Amino acid sequence: WSGFTFLVGFVIVFRTSQAYQRFWSALGDTHQMLAGWLEAASSLVAFARSSPQEPLLVENFLHTVIRLFSLLSASALQELTDVAYNKTWGLPTLDASAIDPTSIKTLDASDCRVE
Repeated sequence: WSGFTFLVGFVIVFRTSQAYQRFWSALGDTHQMLAGWLEAASSLVAFARSSPQEPLLVENFLHTVIRLFSLLSASALQELTDVAYNKTWGLPTLDASAIDPTSIKTLDASDCRVE
């Protein structure tokens, strides 16, 4: 019995260790993805602020872009959760009501919202 007990204990510890490593690797990759999007949004805001266009047009553009980045982040995180299987919006976004309803309906109907 001791050999069998050792083998079962070893398998349980090995599998738990692998699952733990995969979890932290996925968490790190998710943070890296979100940080990349934050950096892209920040760069876009910095470049748009120096635009020669009318300030009102630039502000409207920036508000729309930030809302879209918010939707992108929420959609990506939702794909990683079990909420995605229920086809509901479970994560908060920045004022998604300001985006046209046709785009929101298209996004809701999509099977893979992030791609």
